[in-house]
Amino acid sequence: MNAPRRPGNLRQVQKETTRQRLIDAARELFIADGYAKTKVEDIAAAAGASPATFYLHFSAKREIALEFAARLHAAGLEFYPRLEDVAIAATAEAVRGWLAEVTAGWDELVPLWRVVGEAALGDDQVRVASNDLRHLGVQAVEAGLQRAARFADGSEHERAELLMTLHHAFFANAVRDLEKVHAAHTLDVLTKMWLAALQD
Repeated sequence: MNAPRRPGNLRQVQKETTRQRLIDAARELFIADGYAKTKVEDIAAAAGASPATFYLHFSAKREIALEFAARLHAAGLEFYPRLEDVAIAATAEAVRGWLAEVTAGWDELVPLWRVVGEAALGDDQVRVASNDLRHLGVQAVEAGLQRAARFADGSEHERAELLMTLHHAFFANAVRDLEKVHAAHTLDVLTKMWLAALQD
């Protein structure tokens, strides 16, 4: 026989459920209407809550954008360190394989790129969080290029910055047509772009 829920546990579950409803509502509104146009009142109404309830969980909509940035950062920690080996190899097979792996599981995360990118335009905290993610990739690519030692001009950092800036810009805009993210020709184009920067 299951033990009855304690009142404190039930309240915690209800609190977490409400918080998640607010996050889910914000995500849908940010994607549909844009981060800047979405108001706290809109998020609360879409979640079936009041603005007062929203402020019990978040001090501002920025906190939700920061949570999305944290999700992207966690995904980056899984994928970006491997870029060092990709940069060392600098082959079409290595690059395309990494890109295919990244895009295969990101239907849930790709829309967050646009939200975080838009929020970062007007919010320093979100911009810092977004840049932290990009720097993960820059550091891995630069480390790989330095180990490969194929550029006499010492352009490893600039190449890494260019690649990750373009990479993030692509995913921030790919939300408009997720089918294109998975298309073979898209991976081909991205692979050629990466190889142009990774090879001498």
